[in-house]
Amino acid sequence: MGHVPILDSHQRLKSESLLAPATPARESSWAQKERYRTLEAVKSKATGARPEAKRPNPKDPRLLFGRRVRQLRIEQGLSQERLAELSSLHRNYVGGVERGERNVGLLNVVKLAHALRVRPMNLLDLIA
Repeated sequence: MGHVPILDSHQRLKSESLLAPATPARESSWAQKERYRTLEAVKSKATGARPEAKRPNPKDPRLLFGRRVRQLRIEQGLSQERLAELSSLHRNYVGGVERGERNVGLLNVVKLAHALRVRPMNLLDLIA
């Protein structure tokens, strides 16, 4: 039997990297994001901290539109469910619109405006 050398961790990593297939010169954006998520998960596990959540941009038109819809709905004393019925939209969709999670199409803007008894442009007032 031949002699098997004992390698320290640095030598082992070096020898394994020589055996591993060559990595592409440029990493895809998906791979970069995945690598970042993995690093963040390892960090948060080690420190016990959670990764920071992204804060929404306060000038995001979806948020401004949603706030306006909510404001008008509350002024008229309507629930989200009732607004959804009047506009022929699903109640979950209306909630998502009010939270700024939905990118609302033109036809749905018109439906919401008619249900709120305002002109469609009144829903867009806060958007500069």
